[in-house]
Amino acid sequence: IPLVDCGDHERCITDLSLKAEPSEKSMLIPLNSKDKIDVNIDISNKKDSAYNTKVILNFTPNINYVKVEPEKQCTPNHTRVECEVGYPFLGSNDEDHFKVKFETDSSHIQEKIHINVTAVSDSEEHHSTLYDNNVQISIPVKYEAGVIFTVDYTDEHIIVKDGEQYSLKDTDTGMTFEEVNITYTLEKVGNTFTPPLQLTVTYPHLSPLTNLLLFPTHIVSSAGVICNQPDKVYQTAKQHKPKKETLSVFLLQCGQTGCESFSCSIPKTNKSQVHVTFKVWKPTFIEGEFSSLHMVVNASLTFKQTHLFELVSNAKSRSVKIQVSKETVGGIPIWIIIISILIGLLILALVIFILWKLGFFKRKSRDFSKEEMSE
Repeated sequence: IPLVDCGDHERCITDLSLKAEPSEKSMLIPLNSKDKIDVNIDISNKKDSAYNTKVILNFTPNINYVKVEPEKQCTPNHTRVECEVGYPFLGSNDEDHFKVKFETDSSHIQEKIHINVTAVSDSEEHHSTLYDNNVQISIPVKYEAGVIFTVDYTDEHIIVKDGEQYSLKDTDTGMTFEEVNITYTLEKVGNTFTPPLQLTVTYPHLSPLTNLLLFPTHIVSSAGVICNQPDKVYQTAKQHKPKKETLSVFLLQCGQTGCESFSCSIPKTNKSQVHVTFKVWKPTFIEGEFSSLHMVVNASLTFKQTHLFELVSNAKSRSVKIQVSKETVGGIPIWIIIISILIGLLILALVIFILWKLGFFKRKSRDFSKEEMSE
């Protein structure tokens, strides 16, 4: 007994048309949380009734099926879900609209989220109209890496004393240099997946006049961490007396001065450390003209698999400022005080002269009438 009259030909030939749009075009999956993604589905039938119409979604394991809105009869099975549409049939010129909701699963790391959406029925459909029965969805994915990046250092204020002397012949003793110790620590957060990392440390090495500023002498790291030791080019620079030059924070920034760097490969471990000992070459600052400045040591993290993982902005880099000041025992020189007083008196005299020319000091005389005088 036919349930629906499909015409004189006694065959139900349908023409299903499917549209499927994801709610996200690309995704950054946050740390320790599940992000939501929806697929908006529109299905229509242009010809005879389509019996037992279904929309089938096959998807990659980096997402999980949650539910359908509005509610429908859907059967999930791992990475596949089937939803009945217009049961028992989707009539001629009928349409249906619904939303399939998913959530991300960070336990499966993949470059993209793939969702294959297909409309099928038990009715016949010509091969020429099957082109719009399937939609392929592909969403690029990046994962927020679970890394805590911290820096610990000896906050020493390096002071160059007035009249301090140095000797280039004996550079390993005395006050020719001062040490600054910096420790970088990387810790994994919970059970999140963290890929191998690369730590790059950049520091100001030579001043604009190629005087030696700062150089690492020892790099000690945790097991599995591999650091490329910087070249000992400072050995040559230490043999020459530094040139006199004016120094400032701006002049010692990378880009204005010669900076050097070294990098360390960090494996997939729960905790890794890199301990660096820097030496500040004091002869440069003894000869230099400045009052107070600081040098910045920058450390940055990057991934070897940059196409899959991303660090939040506050975990990408750490900076350490090394403060250097020059001590002045004698105070302000007497000649500066005398010149300042003379300049002040000259400015005062100039102001008085201008006011006098403008008539500021002239007294206005008043003419009294005879009546006023008699009174």
